[in-house]
Amino acid sequence: FTKGIGISIMHWIVQNNLFNEESHSKFISMLDKTNTAYTLVKVIPFSNQTEPDIVNNNELAIVYGSTALNNISIDKGLYPGTFLNGNHDLSVWSKYYKEYLLNTDYVIDKFSEVKNLWNDANFFIRPCGDDKLFGGQVISWKEFKEWQNKVINLKEGYTTLNGDSLVAYSSCKTIKAEYRFFIIDGKIISASQYKKDGRIFYKNIDSDEALSGLFIFYFVSYVISTWKPSRGFVIDVAQDNDNNLSIIEVNCLNSSGFYDINTEKLILAINGMKY
Repeated sequence: FTKGIGISIMHWIVQNNLFNEESHSKFISMLDKTNTAYTLVKVIPFSNQTEPDIVNNNELAIVYGSTALNNISIDKGLYPGTFLNGNHDLSVWSKYYKEYLLNTDYVIDKFSEVKNLWNDANFFIRPCGDDKLFGGQVISWKEFKEWQNKVINLKEGYTTLNGDSLVAYSSCKTIKAEYRFFIIDGKIISASQYKKDGRIFYKNIDSDEALSGLFIFYFVSYVISTWKPSRGFVIDVAQDNDNNLSIIEVNCLNSSGFYDINTEKLILAINGMKY
C-alpha cells in the first residue's frame, strides 16, 4: 500500500478515475494533512477488479469511490470496507423516515410497470437501491414511455437497468434549498448546502448559527435519532419556500459527493471509529 505522511488507524482505498481533477487533488491533500494511509486505485470498467489489485491484509480499510468499488470491497472482505448495506434501499429507509419524507407519495414498481399517475404531468423517478442504475430525474410521461420502450423492447443500453428493476416515483415538488449531512455513529460530522433555487450552490454550514441553520441541524439530529441505516451514511434534506424541512434521500457515504463539507473532520471521524 502507498501511505500518506505517517500512519493512520484506518487505511483508505480511493478511486482515482471518479473525481474531477480539482476535487480529487483537494481530497488527497486532506488525506496527507491528516496523516492518513491511502491507496489510489482504478476500477476496471465492466469487471470486478481494480488496478492495482486490492489485497486484504486484515488491516482496517475503508473505500471511497463508485458503487462498483464498494461491491469489490465486500467481495474482498475488507473491514469495514464500506457502510453500504440493504438499509440504503429506498424501500427500507422510507419506512422508517416516512413522515419526514419530501416525496411522501412515492410508489414502488418494476420499471416495466410504472404507471401514469399524474395525468401526463412531469414526475420524479429514481432507482430503489443505492446502485446508481440511473440518476434520479424529473421526466415527462412521453419521455418516460420512450425510455421504457427502449429498455424493455429494444433492450437498449450499456446498463443493468431492465424491466424488472425496482424504481420509486412520485409527483414533483418545489424545493428552495438542498443540504447534505454526513453522519458517523449517530453524530453529524459536517454538512453542506449544495443547491439553491434549483441551481448548484455549495456552502459549508457547519458554523451556521442563524436560526434557520440551527433548525436544520436540530431536524436532522432528531430524525437520525429515530433510526440509522448504518454506522456511517449521508442524508439529504430539502427546504421549501415556507422553510419546511423534509428528507430527500439516504445515500451510501462511501460514494457520496462531498460538496463543501469539511473533509478533514470527516476523515478524522472515520479514522477514529472503534472496531
